[in-house]
Amino acid sequence: MENTFTLVLFFLIIQICSSQNTYEKGYFINNDDVKTSCYILNMDWRNNPSQIEYKKSLTSEIQVKTIDEIKEFAIIDISKYVRVDIDIDRSRHKARFLTTNKEPVFKNEKLFLKVLVEGDANLYSYVDSNLFRYFIKTSDSEIKQLVFKLYVAADKVDLLENNAYKQVLYNTLKCDDITLTSIENLSYKKRELVKIFEKYNNCKTPNYDSNSKNKKEININLSPRFGINTAKLSVNSAVSSFDMSFDSATNLRLGLEFEYVLSFNNGKWGALLEPYYNTYKGEIVTEDYEASVDYKYLKVSFGLRHYMYLNEKSKVFVNGNYIVPVVGFSNPQIKHSFRSFPINSAHHVALGIGYNLNDKFSIEAKYEFHNEIFAGINGLGSVFSNASINFGYNLF
Repeated sequence: MENTFTLVLFFLIIQICSSQNTYEKGYFINNDDVKTSCYILNMDWRNNPSQIEYKKSLTSEIQVKTIDEIKEFAIIDISKYVRVDIDIDRSRHKARFLTTNKEPVFKNEKLFLKVLVEGDANLYSYVDSNLFRYFIKTSDSEIKQLVFKLYVAADKVDLLENNAYKQVLYNTLKCDDITLTSIENLSYKKRELVKIFEKYNNCKTPNYDSNSKNKKEININLSPRFGINTAKLSVNSAVSSFDMSFDSATNLRLGLEFEYVLSFNNGKWGALLEPYYNTYKGEIVTEDYEASVDYKYLKVSFGLRHYMYLNEKSKVFVNGNYIVPVVGFSNPQIKHSFRSFPINSAHHVALGIGYNLNDKFSIEAKYEFHNEIFAGINGLGSVFSNASINFGYNLF
């Protein structure tokens, strides 16, 4: 069974790795200011792109436009990028790269900046691996970087900050709702900058409609889960008289899954945490001995999930889990005619594949590997196999 699950997961992972993101309705504007409607490959870029792949229709061939050919592109209701020739400071903020120079070191580059907020004041971002830079534009000024830089004092001990962006925002975002204190407490982070730009635009234009695509940066799913679990236990002992093989048993599995959907790559990755409760009960009666096990336990599963979209309403997923035993109820043990063996479950791993409909209903097949229940007990080993089918309903 373990080999079967491994084989299925192997082929599914190959399929996922070779799968394409979806083409979404969008447009691009070329250097002659000609706007072309098309379908753009939605990569949900974490790093700002330097080119796009697109189709004129969903059935036409794939074409490519580079940053030298287009000055703007957008995926409708999802993202928008504009090309700029801009001075950008790429000073690194890791300790070994810090200098005593507090001033930004600008270099002119041609970049696509992502539009985060549009209005009386526009906010843009540029991301390149661990480099995060934000830019401002108003009706009175061109796009320029909001400067934040870490540096060290002359003694190279104290860590200092150049918070020039706060002065620029205080001078630019003049509004009764934006106070000096709010600017002083403002961090150089996307969420906080978006909020203050939207506050300013609301102040200047009461009916201002902020970009809905920026509102949901965090997506947390909470799903009660119930399932049918089939388990089988074999015990191997240095003393052959204690070897035991219990029959498979089917029981109800209960869990509560928390999923944090990461905000990049079109929400295709999720971090998982699921406490779950399960039981296993078995009995052996032979001419030589009698044995029984009544194992009730609570475990916590940590994992990573990857989705593959089939269409707008449905998707399949694969996840890997690391399972930590929390507690075994009622002093769990295996009772043998001659003695008892306490159960001490070890950490182990699991793999699952499943299907999700409308981000509400899910079904998952899961198998737990190398589930040793005699951890740290000399002379005893076990194979405790668990396979389950789990059903979930997403509350939010």
